[in-house]
Amino acid sequence: MQVSTGFMISGVAIGGGWQGLVAISAWVIGYYIFGLPLGFLLGYKANLGVKGIWGGMICGTAPDVASFDSAS
Repeated sequence: MQVSTGFMISGVAIGGGWQGLVAISAWVIGYYIFGLPLGFLLGYKANLGVKGIWGGMICGTAPDVASFDSAS
C-alpha cells in the first residue's frame, strides 16, 4: 500500500505545481539516500538477493510519502 500511496501523492503534488518538491523528495532523498543503500545492504550484505533490493527500494518511498504529507 505504501508504494501506491507514494505514486498517488506524487501525482497530486505534480498536478498541484510542486514539481520541484517531487523531484527532490522522490528521486534524491527517497531513492538515492535511503532506497539504494538499504537495498544494497539487504540484498548483498544480508543475503536476501532480489527481495532485499526490492525491499530497500520500497522502504525508500517512506521519506517521499512523509515529505508530501508534511507539505500538504
